[in-house]
Amino acid sequence: MINSVSQFIGSGSERVLMTIGGAIGAAFSFAFGEVAPLILWLTIFVTADFITGMLAAIKNHNWCGRILFWGVIRKMVMFSIIALAHGLDATLYGLIGINFVQSMVIVAYTAGEFGSVIKNLEKAGLGGIVPPILRYILYAINQYLEERASKTLPIKLHAPKAETKDDTK
Repeated sequence: MINSVSQFIGSGSERVLMTIGGAIGAAFSFAFGEVAPLILWLTIFVTADFITGMLAAIKNHNWCGRILFWGVIRKMVMFSIIALAHGLDATLYGLIGINFVQSMVIVAYTAGEFGSVIKNLEKAGLGGIVPPILRYILYAINQYLEERASKTLPIKLHAPKAETKDDTK
C-alpha cells in the first residue's frame, strides 16, 4: 500500500507527509492527553449528530448552510473546551494528584451529542426506532442535572423572562 502511494506522490513528499502527520499527532496529544477512548466515542457521537442532523434537514426541506456553519463552529468550540479542560487537569494534577476535569467534560458533551442524535432522528421521522425508555432516561438525566446545577451554581442558567408592558411601570 505504501509503495503504491509513494509512486503517486514521489519520494520526497513521503517525508513531508510523515512530518505533517507527526505534527498533527503531537498537537492532539498535547491538547487532549491520554483520553483516547473517550475522545474516540465523542467523535463517533459528533459524526452521528452531523449525519442525523443532515438527514433531518434534507427530509424536512430546511437545509441551511448557515446552520451547518454554526454547527461546525459549535463543535470546534466544544473540542477547544475539552483541550482547555486537559490544561486544567495538567495544572491541577500537582495539587490534587488526579485528572478528572477533562473526562467529566467529555462525558457531558457525549451525553449531549447522544441526546441531539435522538432529537435529529425524531425530526427525521425516525423517532419510532428509539426505545421510549431511552428517551425517558435521557430526559430524566437532563432534568436532574439542570435542577442540580441551578441549585448549586451561583449564576442563573436560564435567560431572564422578557418584560411585559405592565412590568415597566
